[in-house]
Formats: sequence, structure tokens, C-alpha cells
Amino acid sequence: MYDVSGDFGQVRIIRNMIPHANKGVLDYYLSVGWHNCNSLYRINKPQGNSGILMMFTVGGEGVLIFNKNRYVLKHHMACIVPAGQPCEYFTPGNKMWEFYWIHIVGANNLGLINYMIENKGYVFTINNTETITARIEQLLTGYSNDLDSSRAISQLIYDLLENTNLNTSASKEQGTVDRVIKFIRDNYKKDITIKDMARVVHVSPDHLIRVFKKETGFTPYNYLKNYRLLKACDLLSFTNMSVKQISMEIGYKSESSFISQFKSFKGAAPGEYRTKTPFDN
Repeated sequence: MYDVSGDFGQVRIIRNMIPHANKGVLDYYLSVGWHNCNSLYRINKPQGNSGILMMFTVGGEGVLIFNKNRYVLKHHMACIVPAGQPCEYFTPGNKMWEFYWIHIVGANNLGLINYMIENKGYVFTINNTETITARIEQLLTGYSNDLDSSRAISQLIYDLLENTNLNTSASKEQGTVDRVIKFIRDNYKKDITIKDMARVVHVSPDHLIRVFKKETGFTPYNYLKNYRLLKACDLLSFTNMSVKQISMEIGYKSESSFISQFKSFKGAAPGEYRTKTPFDN
């Protein structure tokens, strides 16, 4: 952890020092941090960043110059800058800018990230910054292996999708996916099927699967499964609910099926996962 104060303000940064044996398969972060800086803070990247840059403003005001546009980043605003895209960001005038940021590399969640860009734009509003910043704080503690790091990034992306406003000017296909994602968020505790999802948007199940995968990189079923399992991670970490109670809470009929899928998803059984602290997961 790099933690320093200076004339420019205060920063906390952690760089990922894991030997990435699974770079071609998993997502990982190059670096992640928190800044609270004055107008002496200015970053210019004429060649862009090595990874996808995400920034989340929690206080004050910042400026992003990207894609021939100037964006003012205020509280509850997030931005995504694709890798290799020239950009500049700084604190304007006599203001302060407090924000979290992360550089992500990998293709595992690229479909969802591109979906957010296409549907929300490069800069958008977050409904609940506390959820997002809590995930970043977890990442700032560091992870002991590639798999946990990749899963933490997936949790961040799903949280971001859950806490952004729908774009009313989205295309018909994007609108279809948005409505299904909202349906999943609202009903994941129930025994819902692909047919139920398709019925909500008045299309056939096969058509929904094609559109959803094209827009997000996931099938609706895989999105639902991952969403449930990420909710299970939170319940295991922050509640005293039993494994059976959690499996029922997130929509599983069978505890054994939940345990099997959780182990495949997280690399550990629910009980083993729970023995770790939330910040070690």
C-alpha cells in the first residue's frame, strides 16, 4: 500500500504484484486507489492507460477530457475510459476532488463493461456510491491470488450495473436487456426461469438468450446465477445466516446445488469461504 500526503493532497494506492499465471483467462487490476487532491493534481495520458480506467467521485469536483469531450465529474458520478484511449483528468480551479479509481485488464467482464458504455455512456450517475466505494476499499486491502482478485472485480461490475440509472434513449435490444436485468434484480430470490424473463419483454426465450448474450457476453441464466452467488458472498461475509438459509434466500431450492455452484464459482465451499474475513475474500 502506497499512502502519502503532500501539497497536492492525499492518496492511497495499491499495485497488483500477483504473478499473473491466468492473465489470458481472468480479469485483474493493475492498480487501485483513493485520491483527495487539489488543483495541483493533473494526469495527462496521451497514449492512454494500459487497462480500462474507472473513476468514482465521492466528493468535490474533477474534470475528465476524453474522446474530444470535457466532462465535469461530481458526487455520485462515475466514468469509464477504455484502454489505450488518450485522456486527461485533473482537479479544477480552487476545488478539491475526492474519488476512487481502478485500472482493470482482462476480457472476462468486457461484455458487461462495453454494455454499460453503450447504454449509459462513458460518464454516468451512480445511485449508491457507498456500495461501489466499499468494493474498492476491499480491493485496496489486496488479494492473495488471481482468482479472488478476478471475483472481486466481477462483484464491482455487477454492483455498478445494479446502481446505475437506465438509459431511456437506449436501443430496443439494450432496453430489452435492461428490463431483464431489472427483473432479475427484483426477483432473484424467486424460482424464475428463462421463460419468465422472456415473458417480461414479450420475446421468445431463444431470442432473449441471443440478444442478452450479444449485449452482455452472458446468457440470462448465467447472469442470474452469478448475481445470486455474489449476493451469497455478501450474506456469508456480513450475516450469521446459515448456509441453508442463504441458499433459500437467494432462490435455490436445493442446498446441495447451491453449495456445488458456489464452490465452482468461488473455489471454496460456503462454510470455508465464511471463515475468511470480508476483506480477505
